[in-house]
Amino acid sequence: PNASNQAVCTCTGNFAAPYCAGCAQSFVLVGDVCVDDPCAPDPCNGHGTCAMNASNQAVCTCTDNFAGPYCTGCAEGFRLLNGVCVDDPCLPDPCNDHGSCAPNASNQAVCTCTDNFAGPYCTGCAQGFRLLNGSCVDDPCLPDPCNDHGSCAPNASNQAVCTCTGNFAAPFCAGCAEGFVLVNGACVGDPC
Repeated sequence: PNASNQAVCTCTGNFAAPYCAGCAQSFVLVGDVCVDDPCAPDPCNGHGTCAMNASNQAVCTCTDNFAGPYCTGCAEGFRLLNGVCVDDPCLPDPCNDHGSCAPNASNQAVCTCTDNFAGPYCTGCAQGFRLLNGSCVDDPCLPDPCNDHGSCAPNASNQAVCTCTGNFAAPFCAGCAEGFVLVNGACVGDPC
């Protein structure tokens, strides 16, 4: 008893005063024994709830799109931005398998295109290239192989084919067709 003749308990085994009925701080009652509380301090890093399993180990149930055994990472499809797990704008791949994606400061997808692809989402070809069988290949019609005297179209072998105008002749519209002569930049009928 103390000076006031009241009972004073001196607790053992991590039990707490005043009557040793509960566990001291950072301990939890398992059966009739106070054991270290695996949930104190918070092993879930403020991003989940903690519960003790049958082996007296902490198990975190993550919230707010966090994941991992201790809620330190983001769930699939999310990324960490300013301490919050937000939708990952790079999933699924907005760059159409033709570039790499990185979120900008506004959490928008930014594609860096590869293999001669271009455009905000790598859906077109860079200047000087054309799409052929799913790849961006050199465009044989650039610069103009038809010498400004016809139209160019690539054939199946990706070679330039000129369709000449104004009596100019193939293959590259550089000269006049038979029966015509070049006069002041135009192919005119040959008077001879």
